[in-house]
Amino acid sequence: MPQPLDLVIAALLLIVYPLWTRLREWPAVRRRTASGEGDVRVALYRSTMLQQWAAMAAILATGAITHRPLSAFAVTLPRGAGLVVTVVAAVFAAVMLHQQWSSVARLSPKRLLAMRTRMVKLAELSPHTARELGWFRWVSITAGVCEEVIYRGYLPWALQPWLGMWGAAAVVLAGFTAAHAYQGRRQIPGVAMVGAFFTLLAIFSGSVVPCIVLHAAVDIAGGNVTNRIFGPPPAAPTPAAS
Repeated sequence: MPQPLDLVIAALLLIVYPLWTRLREWPAVRRRTASGEGDVRVALYRSTMLQQWAAMAAILATGAITHRPLSAFAVTLPRGAGLVVTVVAAVFAAVMLHQQWSSVARLSPKRLLAMRTRMVKLAELSPHTARELGWFRWVSITAGVCEEVIYRGYLPWALQPWLGMWGAAAVVLAGFTAAHAYQGRRQIPGVAMVGAFFTLLAIFSGSVVPCIVLHAAVDIAGGNVTNRIFGPPPAAPTPAAS
């Protein structure tokens, strides 16, 4: 049974953290970017990882105090029908990610420039250089582990006694979407759809482990795509020797 401390953590993650990110952290990132300060994105990636692992540490510490196993948050391998759901979801995700990368990889420099203009609000977040892309991949792995345990395991567990399974899932999905609202209004529907996908996968597979793996893969693929868009233009092909 969730303890009062669990509800405090839930309130911090679902209410305070999205507000702080949207009103405090992200405006600061934009000011630093506009001022020409270097390594703003790398600093943001480091800060994001620190925040997420700190939240995980608080959850694990609370669990250790109350002798609560990780399996309470569905951190367990899927079995039976859950394993079938996992395989289907993995195939679906692999096909979608392959199509996404293939479409972007074929874009001409002119089309890439047009996409940069349309996606300008993601410029501060997206990796532009090889170094930033390397850090972004670590952020992706962190998000896969921490966000899935938090938003698909711990928070639904903490709220389910009062809201029921689907009510808790809906409230947590709203909080997950709000926590990513800094990406801009155009990105919110996509964030909500991805969050809903992982929420359903966790419910029907009975495990957050598939969500961890797929979430990390989706974020890594997204970093590759945005690095292609915002990074240096691809080198021109070398003329064949006569």
